[in-house]
Amino acid sequence: MKSLRFNRMSKIMGIMFVCAALVSAFVSCKNPVNGVSESTLNGTWVSSYGENFIINTSAKTLENKYNGTTCYAGNELSVVFTNENSGYIYIKYTQNAYMNDVVGKYYAVAFKDLDLTNNSVSLAGAGKPGGQSACETLDAAKQEFTIANGYFGAYSDCSK
Repeated sequence: MKSLRFNRMSKIMGIMFVCAALVSAFVSCKNPVNGVSESTLNGTWVSSYGENFIINTSAKTLENKYNGTTCYAGNELSVVFTNENSGYIYIKYTQNAYMNDVVGKYYAVAFKDLDLTNNSVSLAGAGKPGGQSACETLDAAKQEFTIANGYFGAYSDCSK
């Protein structure tokens, strides 16, 4: 009798897990709306701190510079909108001035408050105490580097 209940409960839990995963996938991969697309992120975004985020969605690249020096760069750029003015930009490191061992691995930059009228956006690289610096795969980066997981605590307000 207990075995029958356990099997039934296992099936129910499995179905609930699959449903939750599907809902999560649809919510996190929401398509941009109101004419906003990844191309709106193209350009050089400059912060008051001297940072430059150079984003080229056609070439699928992102470069982060500070006072003219490249801090990190990546290709295989992928943008995932969470709503019409925020989301995540994923790259595969091609360069990192501080950690050579992450080159070839995946990283994320979050964006929020994308304002096409004022050409402004807030950008933050993934980071948290005790967190990962990079992930082996894009899927792993999408799972790890999230606001819900405690990454992206400090944003830089940028404009074109």
